[in-house]
This record gives sequence, C-alpha cells and structure tokens, in this order.
Amino acid sequence: LFFGPNFHSIDKVLITSKKETIMRIKNDKLRTIFDAGIYSKLTQWIDASIQAVGGVGNIRFKVFSLPISISKITSHFENDISNILYIIPEKVTRSKEHIKGNAFIVNDKKEVILELENIRLKIFNKNSIKNESWTK
Repeated sequence: LFFGPNFHSIDKVLITSKKETIMRIKNDKLRTIFDAGIYSKLTQWIDASIQAVGGVGNIRFKVFSLPISISKITSHFENDISNILYIIPEKVTRSKEHIKGNAFIVNDKKEVILELENIRLKIFNKNSIKNESWTK
C-alpha cells in the first residue's frame, strides 16, 4: 500500500518527559493536493491527526485499527499557522470494538489551530479478521 507523497505529513514523533506522544508536521514539506490555500493542507492535518490517535492507540493497546469517524472539527485559523505544527493526541481510550481519542494541532506558540473531537477507529482482532478468499 502506497499513499504517495501527499500523506507523509508526520515527520517526527516526540515522547515528552511525561510519556506523552506528540507528532510534528513541517508545513513547508507538505505537498499541495489542490489549489485552495490553507484548505489544501487541512486534509493532510486531519489525516495526520487520525494517524496520531490511531498510532498511540495501536501501540498502547497492541491492536490493529482503522479510522471510521470524527465527531467534530473546530478550526482556530485566527492563530498563526507556523511552519512547524504539533499534533497532541489526548484521551486515547479503548473499548471492546473501538479506539477513541481527541487531537489538537498547535503552532510553535502552543496556540490551537485545529481541534478534532471523538476520533474513532474500529479495532480488528483475531475474531474479526477471517482467513478467507476474497474471490470466493
């Protein structure tokens, strides 16, 4: 599976002294997907935020999951959009069937640029993955 250069948004993963995981995005390294100003990067920021919550959940809970929904996205474009942005996954939890969490994208002044609430990923476990031929 190859996503191409457009969805290689996270360039570094940082672990804080409090064991928090933070992902870094360099805006000048993102590729323009379509000519729509800031909204061209918005899709990549959202994708990277989903990857951040899923990655934290997959490592923490040792499961495989894929994204299914985001309840709410709130933008704060009144704050400066710096070249370096950070994704902060928060409240990453697991139920029997899902990983859930929130993500904040902040600028280099720690001002919120984007909030993603209730990112939900479906967990696939050995009972939900079947060894079948897809061609039947």
